[in-house]
Amino acid sequence: MDTIGKKITHITPSRGFAAEFGAATTVLIFSMPFLAVPISTTHTLVGAVVGVGLAGGAGAVDFRVFAKIAASWVASLPISAAGAVLFVILFAGSPVNVAIVTLSAIAITLAVVMRPDKEESKRHLDGNTI
Repeated sequence: MDTIGKKITHITPSRGFAAEFGAATTVLIFSMPFLAVPISTTHTLVGAVVGVGLAGGAGAVDFRVFAKIAASWVASLPISAAGAVLFVILFAGSPVNVAIVTLSAIAITLAVVMRPDKEESKRHLDGNTI
């Protein structure tokens, strides 16, 4: 959220309202029964923030940040597909394999997430706590 709210473009309260209102309107329109198209609220909000920034001129938008966000959207599709294929292969139709792979995935995720940040550890050791 920090990236969307601060790094794409400068957001004032009125610009924030315009972006939120634009995103909400888009979600509402695409949710109507005659369209019923699934959309991402995150994608919609990023587009609205870029639109608000463009209203102030193209120089007001950091397109490098937007490009990184768009690249992550594009990359997430094949990576998630490959992950799903991998899990289907690992599960091999066996409930025991499902349990083993699921518990292993949870353990690896926790190990990565709970890993101490080196900078934070260094600041803590130096006595400079946040």
